[in-house]
Amino acid sequence: SLYVVSFASIVMLFSMIVRGSGLALVTSFVFFLLFGPLLAYFGQKYVLFEAINNYSVYYRFMTIVGSDLSNAKVLLELTAIPVITAIAFTILGMIVFQRKDIQ
Repeated sequence: SLYVVSFASIVMLFSMIVRGSGLALVTSFVFFLLFGPLLAYFGQKYVLFEAINNYSVYYRFMTIVGSDLSNAKVLLELTAIPVITAIAFTILGMIVFQRKDIQ
């Protein structure tokens, strides 16, 4: 699934940033638990965060069941958002990996 790939690319970025595998697991788990609700909370208060929340992979994953799949715009958004997220976080992970000091 595209959403699994996008979530895996986010975890990959955290594993590149943090040196220990245990700490990377905890950091990514806390990120997944807190990022979605915090984005939704700030989305209710600020217009910018509302737009970010509406196009985040977390929001789309939660609303995929109630989506109208016969609508081409919705189908394009459901496909494009995880692909763009996966590409962006993979590129960020590659940049972090290149700058990292390999021992």
